[in-house]
Amino acid sequence: MGQSHNETSGLRNSPNRILAIIVGVIIAAAILVTVFSSTKSVVQLDPGTPKGTVQVYLEAVFAGNNDKAAKFLAPESGCKVADLDRTYVMKNARVDFVKSEIVGDTAQVWVTVNIPTGGPFETFMTEDHTLRLIRFNGSWFLTGVPWPLYNCAVIPQ
Repeated sequence: MGQSHNETSGLRNSPNRILAIIVGVIIAAAILVTVFSSTKSVVQLDPGTPKGTVQVYLEAVFAGNNDKAAKFLAPESGCKVADLDRTYVMKNARVDFVKSEIVGDTAQVWVTVNIPTGGPFETFMTEDHTLRLIRFNGSWFLTGVPWPLYNCAVIPQ
């Protein structure tokens, strides 16, 4: 005897059900990855180290607290709070430490900045920056023109 109409249609729908289950699993996995990557906690570094100084400086910059960030700029760098006031930082950019090196009273901290492009697939524009520091009276200060600054101008008072 042949199969009934209900048995035949159930067999034809089987590949669609399998596809629906696979798509559901992929969507659930993507949601989990998004939740876990966005809730990753930030490790607080020792502010008495070059990396910790860079971290506190950049946290202040991202929070828009330029007065606090400027306290980490070396006086001889030529950069002031007014320079930070003129800069723009995407609040949802992510900064990752690559490495750091200390030689005597100088240090370098290499970071990678990942800036979302706004596309539908979470693509990022990546920039690499080197921040230079000097130790003065036991504390570390950023020298030169540290990211996110690109120039520091002398403004007449």
